[in-house]
Amino acid sequence: MKRSPKRTTAVLTYEALKDMAVDSARQYLAANLQDLKGGLERTRKKSNDATVRLYETILSSPNGRNGVDEWITTMVRGTQAGDTAFDEGLRAISVSLILNGEPLPESLRKWCAETLTAQTRPGGKSGPKPQAKLSRNACIRRAVSFVADEYGFEPTRNVATRETNVESACSIVTQALDQICVAMSEDSVNKIYAKQSRRKN
Repeated sequence: MKRSPKRTTAVLTYEALKDMAVDSARQYLAANLQDLKGGLERTRKKSNDATVRLYETILSSPNGRNGVDEWITTMVRGTQAGDTAFDEGLRAISVSLILNGEPLPESLRKWCAETLTAQTRPGGKSGPKPQAKLSRNACIRRAVSFVADEYGFEPTRNVATRETNVESACSIVTQALDQICVAMSEDSVNKIYAKQSRRKN
C-alpha cells in the first residue's frame, strides 16, 4: 500500500512537504553525526591513553623489554588480521615515545617503518574507519526511517521514478546529507537502508 504523507494539508504543497522533510533530516543528521564524531573521538582517546599506560606498566615489570616486545608482536599480529583497535594502540604508543624522546622497541620500530612505507604508496584507501562507518550508517538509516514515518514518503524509489518529481525518504536524506557537506549518492543511501530491511526480514 502506498504511503500517504502525514503532514499534507489543503495549503501544503508537495514541494513544501519535501522541503520540510529535507530540513528536518538535515537538522537530525547535523546534530547526530556531530555528536557521533565527538563521542567516537572521546572513546578513541580514552582507549589510546589506557594502551599507553599498559605499555608503561609492562615496561616497568620484571620482564621489562622482553615483555614489551612480546606484547607489541601480539598487537602487530592483530593489525595484520584487520583489528583497528590494535592499530590505534600501536600508533598511540609510538607517538608517546617519540614525543617524549624515548627509544622505540625493535618490534615497534619495525612496525612503524612498514606502516609509513605502506602509507606513502599511492592508491591507498580513504574514508571513515570501520566503527565510525557503522555508526554513521546507523544514523543514516534512522534518518530514512524518520522521513518515511513522519512525512509519508516511500523509503526508496526505482530508477524510472527518479526522472519524475516523486521523492523517496532515501532521496530526501541524500539531499540533507549534501546540505551538511557529506557527499553520498542516493544509491549508497539506498544500500545502507536496505541492510536494515534485510535484518528485519
